[in-house]
Amino acid sequence: MESIETLNPGYNSRKRPFSFEHHHPGQSGKKVDGSDFVENGLDPELCFGISFRKIGAGLENLGNTCFLNSVVQCLTYTEPLAAYLQSGKHQNSCHVAGFCALCAIQKHVSRALQSSGRSLVPKDLVSNLRCISRNFRNARQEDAHEYMVNLLESMHKCCLPSGVASESPAALEKSLVHKIFGGHLRSQVECQQCSYCSNKFDPFLDLSLEIARADSLPVALRNFTAAEMLDGGEKQYQCQRCKQKVRAKKRLTVHKAPHVLTIHLKRFHAHDPGRKVDKKVIFDRSLDIKPFVSGSYEEDLKYSLYGVLVHYGHNTHSGHYVCFVRTSSNMWHLLNDNQVRQVSEKTVLEQKAYMLFYVRDRKNVVARKPVDVVKKESMKATLGSNFANLVAKQFSKEHMDNGLIGNRLESANSSAAVNKKNASSAVTSSEIYPKEALFQQNNRQKLLKVHPALETSRVPLAFPSERSIFGKFRA
Repeated sequence: MESIETLNPGYNSRKRPFSFEHHHPGQSGKKVDGSDFVENGLDPELCFGISFRKIGAGLENLGNTCFLNSVVQCLTYTEPLAAYLQSGKHQNSCHVAGFCALCAIQKHVSRALQSSGRSLVPKDLVSNLRCISRNFRNARQEDAHEYMVNLLESMHKCCLPSGVASESPAALEKSLVHKIFGGHLRSQVECQQCSYCSNKFDPFLDLSLEIARADSLPVALRNFTAAEMLDGGEKQYQCQRCKQKVRAKKRLTVHKAPHVLTIHLKRFHAHDPGRKVDKKVIFDRSLDIKPFVSGSYEEDLKYSLYGVLVHYGHNTHSGHYVCFVRTSSNMWHLLNDNQVRQVSEKTVLEQKAYMLFYVRDRKNVVARKPVDVVKKESMKATLGSNFANLVAKQFSKEHMDNGLIGNRLESANSSAAVNKKNASSAVTSSEIYPKEALFQQNNRQKLLKVHPALETSRVPLAFPSERSIFGKFRA
């Protein structure tokens, strides 16, 4: 097996504790059935290697579809998902009649990673937008986070065996989506009178964090997991041991850490949904979530950043989505619809992120089946680290001059709530506490995509002194 490049810096290709090579009887060696992975707490279904050795294709904007393009690109460079899809497992056993979101993503990932230097048209995903959610409309501005939540939910349903209900406990165990993105939150309520603790566990596919009182990602996570007095300290909680209303303290923590951690930063005001929280929230290339975890983990819980989704715009009803992704060689690229440019890590870390994608570090874990999607090829950086800032400035300047930015542009369904079956924070407990209620309510607000006039005008975001590594920009 040749050396495998990976998004996980903790991975060491020279040390192979999990070998699937055949050993003769009596010869010591590792197992060949994948049970080594299970014994070490890893799902063998996710243990495939994949190399993003060069950047894949850009995506054409088909009219207000930059929200879709940015989400799909981030999923394309999600290592365990791309590796599984490249293995062809789902396509060979798909039982879905009609549109299958997982098959569509599999087809797209395969094409995109094999089409470096080209621009693809994601027509299958766009034409079936309403299959992802009936709240979506073609050619209308939509929220990237809402699209990802619904896309993952649709993929989750498509990958389940026949007869398994999508919301059953068995579904969480069998679902590829939950194996990759899924974790569990623990909601612990402590009686202040007798110290009795009640625990409830709920699945999640991403974490939505308030940033109004946070200047960095660790602070936002600390606020999310901070203890709070229920009902302002009033005696409103029914203690199971005291059998009466008591004062209680509640804390939310991550109990089961996901393999891929997706973080959504809430860039809207609770009392003024149209006003964007346009502050910089500091995030780093690495993230340790162990301080926010209640589960028992002997190993570290460090994650590496591989994707950043950004919303450019002055309010939540107009703007433009782009994303930044990292390849296996630690090169970052800006994917702005069909425009693909190499950028520095410094540029990425300076962004006002809307969504962050982290993959958990895996130390000394060898991939089960290496899937090399493209041949290794040298690539020259042709863009300075200030490109993304120029994009934002150019976007604002052009459209401020045209009087387009700043207009409050409501779509017919802009106030529609996200699907009740929101996969990002499923609350199953019968007890609803203030933090959860506010969390669910605020999570329904949307950062809507660019106004149709902006997309129609297609103002180029290229500059004379800057050239795409794939040639000329196409407006």
